[in-house]
Amino acid sequence: MKLTTKILKEMIAEEMNNRVPLKEGCGEEQEVSEGMENITPENLQLVLDAVVKMAGVFGPAIMAAVTGSALYSQIMGRKAEIDQEAGLDEKKDPEAKVRNRGDVVFSAESSSVKDDKDHFPINTEKEARSALGYANKYSSAPPWYDGSLDSLVKKVASAVKNKYPSIDVSPASSKPGKG
Repeated sequence: MKLTTKILKEMIAEEMNNRVPLKEGCGEEQEVSEGMENITPENLQLVLDAVVKMAGVFGPAIMAAVTGSALYSQIMGRKAEIDQEAGLDEKKDPEAKVRNRGDVVFSAESSSVKDDKDHFPINTEKEARSALGYANKYSSAPPWYDGSLDSLVKKVASAVKNKYPSIDVSPASSKPGKG
């Protein structure tokens, strides 16, 4: 059988005229229609009753969420205004996770750091030795650093030597890949 446009239209019209039973085994067919005509006082009363029953359960949670959201928006808006007035509105990534790591070779505020994170903490001698080792493992400048690998390694070696004079920073550990 060849399916033509005429046959297709007839099939669609036939399906559109079919009525769907609302309840199985009811025997009586009713048209299912969706639209404004289904908004009746009885249906509105059913919806209202359901909302009233749910209000006791969900009401406090909804009110807390709405109030908390509004309060948070007000606080953050006021904070932004204060920061702007004080000239603190920086153009850095607001999503960056910056944490205070104490003494670091490259702080998040450094102009040579692109990702707004602290790098190479040197709070203890152990951390300082690790910083020297990690700096020398790079074969090229890391993506977060705005400078050459040579300058990165020299800055780490200099910071370690300044903070911990007892650590022997050999000339080889001041050169990339030689540590």
